[in-house]
Amino acid sequence: IHRYSLPHVSLEDRFQGKGKAVIVKLNCDASVLAIVDSTGSLTLLDTSNFKLIPGHDGKEFERKDVWDLCWADDEKMTLAVMEKTRMHVFENLVPQEPILSSGYLASFSNLEIRAAMLDDVLSSPDRPSPESVVTFETDRLRNVREIIDAKGCAEAYTHVEKMCSVASIAAKQFASSNGSTTSPSSSHDAGGGSGGVGSSSGDKKKNSNNKGVYGANRLWQLVAEASLNALEL
Repeated sequence: IHRYSLPHVSLEDRFQGKGKAVIVKLNCDASVLAIVDSTGSLTLLDTSNFKLIPGHDGKEFERKDVWDLCWADDEKMTLAVMEKTRMHVFENLVPQEPILSSGYLASFSNLEIRAAMLDDVLSSPDRPSPESVVTFETDRLRNVREIIDAKGCAEAYTHVEKMCSVASIAAKQFASSNGSTTSPSSSHDAGGGSGGVGSSSGDKKKNSNNKGVYGANRLWQLVAEASLNALEL
């Protein structure tokens, strides 16, 4: 892989992988390039210095038997990876519990991954079923939904609020230790879009805390929807 500067088209850097690249995908802010070679090995390349990115354990990030991947549209260091018949979600390169699936990854945003079951589609290509497209939830969204079902909306609200507060403090400490006021996570809205809970007087504090948590607005939205459904019942 070569990198050239424009407009002079002069070679600035090059990267030689371990094998022939068969999948190459940039993350949402073009800061990281995911590369899957012909052996199914996945590595991540920092586009600023053309060096491989280490994982959360400090060792070189590498996954085996990879045949598909999808970056999140709204968080630069979150991606879904297909390994054999399992889907692995990585948030800041920390793996979540794998999900059993053979779907081809179509999109990843708002803590949800959409996958197409192409085997089902090809079995009836003239009349594909909507059920051939499946939506998977990340651990964070699934955990909040389970709290709503088991303990109610008030407990879920408290859980999300604590999560955002802790992450916000950690982000401020990180920025302070690095002499910067920016968050270590993506410069994108942490909620992954504008679909958050309304703009009441308490939202200013809530939104300031959201910056430390990817998908925070989606979590608030889930709690709000459950609260509205409870009121209707």
